[in-house]
Amino acid sequence: MNKIVGYRNMMMMTQTDMAKYLGISLQSYWKKEKGKSSFSDNEKRLIKQLLSPHFPGITIDEIFFDKWVLKTLVQNEVNDHANNRQL
Repeated sequence: MNKIVGYRNMMMMTQTDMAKYLGISLQSYWKKEKGKSSFSDNEKRLIKQLLSPHFPGITIDEIFFDKWVLKTLVQNEVNDHANNRQL
């Protein structure tokens, strides 16, 4: 189960509820939840806004990105910066 499904279930919302909240069709929401298409930046902000009262301080990165991926991206950025300073 992906994180969006988990958050939606914690909020006791159906896919139809989420689609209506985001102003998109159920089919579009289903594709986004399954990873077949991406959430727009505005949709990400709306989902964060929905979750914020229940998860104060939650970030878009925490909602939509895997911690391992984020850790890897940060580590790569640190390594790139260190390599550039050595040149």
